[in-house]
Amino acid sequence: MGGGKASAGAMLSPMEAAPVQAILRNALEKLSLASVITVDVDEQAAELSRSVGDEISRVIREQRQLEQRFEVLISQRGILKAMPNKTKYKENQKELHEVANQLRQSTKLLCRNLKDNPNVAGNMLKIQTERMQLQTLLSTCVVELEDCSYDTLVKTVEEEEAREKLIAQTIERERAATQAVKLLKVQLKEEKTAHDEEMADKKKVLTVLKDELKELKYKTSAEQKYREKEFGADSGCLRRCHSTIIHNLEIEIGRLRSVIEIERQVHTATVAFLNKKLGHLQEMHAHWNERLGTDTQQKDNDLELIKRAQQRDSERLATLVESTQKEQAEKELRANEERRAMAEENSKNSDRERQMWAVIKIQAHWRGFKVRSDLNPSLKRGGSAGGKKKGGKKKK
Repeated sequence: MGGGKASAGAMLSPMEAAPVQAILRNALEKLSLASVITVDVDEQAAELSRSVGDEISRVIREQRQLEQRFEVLISQRGILKAMPNKTKYKENQKELHEVANQLRQSTKLLCRNLKDNPNVAGNMLKIQTERMQLQTLLSTCVVELEDCSYDTLVKTVEEEEAREKLIAQTIERERAATQAVKLLKVQLKEEKTAHDEEMADKKKVLTVLKDELKELKYKTSAEQKYREKEFGADSGCLRRCHSTIIHNLEIEIGRLRSVIEIERQVHTATVAFLNKKLGHLQEMHAHWNERLGTDTQQKDNDLELIKRAQQRDSERLATLVESTQKEQAEKELRANEERRAMAEENSKNSDRERQMWAVIKIQAHWRGFKVRSDLNPSLKRGGSAGGKKKGGKKKK
């Protein structure tokens, strides 16, 4: 039964099937005997759990003490942070980090001890289920061996191998995910360190800026007092200057009053001259109004002639516009034909580019597979062993 053909046509000769049936019947009898034996699950669970129960209790007590200490340090941190002396605050921060690390290690130890505590009832149920499945499989195989075949056994083995392969792939993915998490933790630690250094630098800069602000306030206060005295002196000087300006303005007012009197006399003479000029302009206005009527009649006649000429030009313009629109429509039709031809050419070029990109991508996947095969010899050995095993089955 060690060789074999494909699962669809697994056959043995009668001489080979007889001893195999005897072996399987013997195995079924022993499995039946094992199923009769009873085990007290509670007693076995208590015996196995007693060895790790004390350790788990101790770890839980230590973890509670660490949690209480962590809460006390957190409550003190807000008070110490507001104090001017930062020494106790730094000591509090250091002790807080130590307690947090101890809590983390205690949690890991507790989880590991809880995982080591076996679930006896679940294990016994699993063993019983697997024993029943094995008995069913062997019984079916014994029946099939009467016809010199063992298709069910081959199919079960193939399914089990596929399941184990899937589990191995899952474990490998889990291992890769674990490595990625470790890398991210390292990066997070580096980022946190860089952040702490940056915050320390900023605190130093803030301290320097506070000192500069204090110095500027002192300088500003002294400068403000000096400015107040300076503004008082400037204000007195301005008042004296304003008094002098007002005296000069009063003198200027007297001078301007005499000038206004002279201007008033000049205005009277100017008004008399302008009245005389106005009479002359009114006579000219009457003359030009009469001439305006004559010129208006003549210009109306000229306007009528211009309107007739404009009508003729409008009709000619409409004819020219119509012919221009026809030419424009024909030009757009030719342009559309040219754009359609260019679009077809661009579509063909795009199809060729997509085909070329697909070829390049397939070649890249194949090269990647070859490189992974060269870098991981276990893939080659696995493939070679599978091929040899299959070939050996065919020979038998």
